[in-house]
Amino acid sequence: MKKQSRARSSFAWLANPNLLIIWCLTLACACGLRAQTLTNSARVSLITVSPGDELYSAYGHSAIRVLDPQLGIDKVYSWGVFDFTEPNFYANFLRGKMRYLCAPDRIDYMIYGATLEDRAVQESELDLLQAQKQRLYELVEANLLPENRYYQYDFFYDNCATRIRDLLKQTCGANLRFKPTAANLTFRKQLQQAMPRKPWVSLGMNMVLGASTDVLVSDEQEMFLPNDLRDAFEAAKANGKPLVLATQYLRVASTIRPANYDVSAAIILLGLVVAVVFFTRWQLQTNNQNWWFDRLFFGTAGLCGCLILFLWLGTDHQTTRPNWNVAWLAPTHLVAVFWLKNALSEWPKRYFQLTFIMAVGTTIVFLVIFATQTSAFQGVDVLFFPLLAIISVRSYFIAKS
Repeated sequence: MKKQSRARSSFAWLANPNLLIIWCLTLACACGLRAQTLTNSARVSLITVSPGDELYSAYGHSAIRVLDPQLGIDKVYSWGVFDFTEPNFYANFLRGKMRYLCAPDRIDYMIYGATLEDRAVQESELDLLQAQKQRLYELVEANLLPENRYYQYDFFYDNCATRIRDLLKQTCGANLRFKPTAANLTFRKQLQQAMPRKPWVSLGMNMVLGASTDVLVSDEQEMFLPNDLRDAFEAAKANGKPLVLATQYLRVASTIRPANYDVSAAIILLGLVVAVVFFTRWQLQTNNQNWWFDRLFFGTAGLCGCLILFLWLGTDHQTTRPNWNVAWLAPTHLVAVFWLKNALSEWPKRYFQLTFIMAVGTTIVFLVIFATQTSAFQGVDVLFFPLLAIISVRSYFIAKS
């Protein structure tokens, strides 16, 4: 009898009309959180935003759009969002512990943002079966749930483009076939090809990226850049048919960004090499021992070496280790500059003798790598050579002073 009375009392609230209304509204909200069943008019597209001028937008952006006019659905899902207000944001950024999240967007908002930065927006409609569209829609909706929306960002292996690639693989399974590219690319070479107009950024990037970015990547790993993901989708097949049904531009950039290499940085650094050679010659002829340039130059090189060493040993970044640029951008340069005084002792002379030997040896190794285009050791930026020339000239002069 006690059990029966408890059963009655546990359902007695159903007799209360107000409580019943609240319960029905709760059920309706809960059902609304689940992905709706798409109609046959639904379209699923890959959205690609072209690279911009700012560093954060230099490689473009990818998103998924789900459009169903009959249900009033038009949502864009983006995995390239982060929260500035998160605790220790900048420290986590440096240490490779960035958390990105999946966030919904509107296509008109995305086009408006692209307009402000004069970037193109391209839509590639995917030719999927109805069940596959529904499956992909449910997956992207599940990515919006609080327990799923955050993820550990990795620039090469887990970003806004790779997330879309993986979701499509999960949706189509064995029915999805990507065309082999046989490009024989590394992560470093892909980045260099993607940023020909930003030589200074490319120089800094090639300084801090380690040898792990110089291994050959697979066809699927090449899709970490939005434009490469778009190209791979256009060449892929799903269910025995081309994956991309149609492509259209939702916005066309008014300015065509040149694709040729910007030689301004090379001209500036070569000019600096010539100036250093003439300055060193003048010091030799006049027996001048002014070290202001060396304190500035080797101090900056030492700071770069400290950053390289920190990214190698003090962070979770997998692509900054090991980094052999620390051999010529030595953190010890930062200490050695304090030895540069009017009367040099033996210690700075011996140190810069070793620096000269390391610079010449590194130059020879880099020349071999650059000439053979091998990825067996570590990639080289052409702008390394003027810097190594300055290190060689000035370290030789200091050692002989």
